[in-house]
Amino acid sequence: MLIADKMDLSQKEREALCAAAVFHDSRRQDDWLDVGHGQRAADYYRDYCQTNSLSFDTRVYLVMAFHDRDDVLGEAALTEQKSGILLYHIFKDADALDRFRLGPNGLGIRYLRTADGKSLYRYAEQFERGDANA
Repeated sequence: MLIADKMDLSQKEREALCAAAVFHDSRRQDDWLDVGHGQRAADYYRDYCQTNSLSFDTRVYLVMAFHDRDDVLGEAALTEQKSGILLYHIFKDADALDRFRLGPNGLGIRYLRTADGKSLYRYAEQFERGDANA
């Protein structure tokens, strides 16, 4: 949501990012390499929306389905969706900023896609060390 705030995204775009954040790792089976967990989570999100009172958003489904895949595939899948590629890039950056939990070399800044994501690199690094207020 920090990136969404910096970019002044609409309420609908923020809701899409929140839904993706809630579900995206819900079907992860391995904390290190688990290609395919995004698709499993997307399918779970779709099924959950069908049986509960959550509105289905195709962008959320696609962002999740491709968040553990190469950007070429994810961008191609989201090209036709309104603000789809932007949401995909923001989500991938937010997910990447969490990688400092894997260790001090968990993320290279060159892998971030948005300027606002890059601006949060040091914050994420400090946050994981416990000194985000520094």
